[in-house]
Amino acid sequence: MPWPRDDAKLERVRSLMAAYKDKKDLIAIGAYEHGSDALTDQAIAMRQPIDGFLRQHASDGSNANTADTGLLELAAAAPPPMAAAAVVAEPAAAYGPPPGAAASPSAIPPLHLAV
Repeated sequence: MPWPRDDAKLERVRSLMAAYKDKKDLIAIGAYEHGSDALTDQAIAMRQPIDGFLRQHASDGSNANTADTGLLELAAAAPPPMAAAAVVAEPAAAYGPPPGAAASPSAIPPLHLAV
């Protein structure tokens, strides 16, 4: 190959294509909520450049070198993977009433199961 391969970048393009395909129906009907999946959000943002690379007019000439260069440019333009959000553990007391306050009755009645 005339260029050094960067499989991580090329895999990134494949993962974006797969993420878009997985949510394609939701995106098409407008049911996909932006922000619910970072990879899908990035796939949507890269959809036009990916489609542009995959399609060419019959009059456009192409060879292996131009295809390789185009794919590497596309891979370089793909955003890096989003880091997993850090999960912050909250103390259980944060969900109860404030200290010193009377507990309000629950909307769910107690079960009172005999053991």
